[in-house]
Formats: sequence, C-alpha cells, structure tokens
Amino acid sequence: MQIICKICGNIFEACQYEVNRGRKFCSLKCFSLSQHKRIKKTCPSCKKIFEVPKCESERRKFCSIQCRKSYYGKQVFCASCGKDFRVLNLILKMGAGKFCSQKCYDNYRTNETETKYCSICGTQYLSRKSQPRKFCSQQCYWDDLSNRKYPTNKDLNQDRIVDILEEQGCLVWDIHHLGHGVPDILVLSKTGVFLFEIKNPDTRHKLTLAQKKFMNSWLGPVKIVTTPEQALEAVRNERSR
Repeated sequence: MQIICKICGNIFEACQYEVNRGRKFCSLKCFSLSQHKRIKKTCPSCKKIFEVPKCESERRKFCSIQCRKSYYGKQVFCASCGKDFRVLNLILKMGAGKFCSQKCYDNYRTNETETKYCSICGTQYLSRKSQPRKFCSQQCYWDDLSNRKYPTNKDLNQDRIVDILEEQGCLVWDIHHLGHGVPDILVLSKTGVFLFEIKNPDTRHKLTLAQKKFMNSWLGPVKIVTTPEQALEAVRNERSR
C-alpha cells in the first residue's frame, strides 16, 4: 500500500499491518523531525499558550495535568487534613479520591485502627473503628460459625409422626436440635436407616438454604414428609424394594 509521508511528502510502501498501527512517515529521520516540529495551542483551563509536538496536537489539550484536573475534576476536601484539592470525576465515581496525598491516607489508616485480640485463637490484629472485626482471619470466622448453636423450632406434627413410626417397630431419634440443615429425625427400621425432614402442611415443603446445602452434600436419601401417612409410606416402600 502506498502512503504519502507527512514530513517530506515522499510516497513509500507500507504493509497493511503498519497502516493499521498508524504509520505516517517514510523513515526514522522524518519521524524525528515530526517530534521537533511544534505548534502553539491555548489551554482551555488557564488560557495559557503552550507548544506541543505536531503529532500530539490532537491528543494534548491542556498545558499540564493540574489544568486537566481543574477542567474535568471536582473540588473536594481531604478526609485526613481537610485540605481542598481537585480530583477527576472518573476517580470519584470509582469511590477513590478521598485523600490529597499518600501521607494523609497512611495517617488516616493509623488513626482509624485499634488493636484487638481474636476471640477464637487469641492473635493480636488491627481493626478499623468504623468497621470493627471480632476475628483475625476468615478461618477464625468460619470456626466461630461452626461452634455456634442456633435455636431450632420443632414442627407441630413431629411428635405425631414419631409416635406412628415407633408403633410400627421403628427406632426414632430426634436430631432437629443439631441445626445447620440437618433433618428432624433419624429412623432405624428392619431394612435400613432413614433421615426424615418434617414439614408442616402450610409451609408448602419449603426448604431453607442450609437444608438444601445438607441434602446436596448427603450421600443417602432424605425423605420430606408432612403427615404420618407419608412417613409410613416411605418406610413401607423401602421394605418392598
């Protein structure tokens, strides 16, 4: 492909890749001359006249970064020292631009933290006053959750279902107090061991997130029943297999 050099006017050959990359000069010498050739422009922020290379005339609009910030930015106050400064609107949209310098940011972090001791392992750590933490790490947080005992409510129809199963010769253990999505009762019959999740008829068999997580991880079946008849049918169906 033939291109006319922007400096000397000579026609030279260039491949499609070079054209796509924006090649405009026939040689390195012409490229160097283009860098020295400068034009005058007026800064839209301070109205000062400044010079830029001709090849950068379309890209450079301001005489300095400060003028660019003043033109596009917004006046804010430093969260640490209170000094006013300008920040680009794009930076403010990203949630940054709260401090005028790195020093102010470091001072703010130092004053906003306090020393605490982890309630699980006893390790000393720093915590923000605005966002207090009780644990030194994510692992200690999960250890605390696993040690907690959450209150669980017993279904109204559970006692009736347990009585019917025991009358049929099954051994039943109440395990609803374990929480963490564990089913309500453990049933031992002549043919096997079963887990029953008992639901009230008015709940429409809705499972909590913890119950769904347990059922997905449990290798064996979990029977969801609402009436004594459904519990008996589940046990009888297992016996007939």
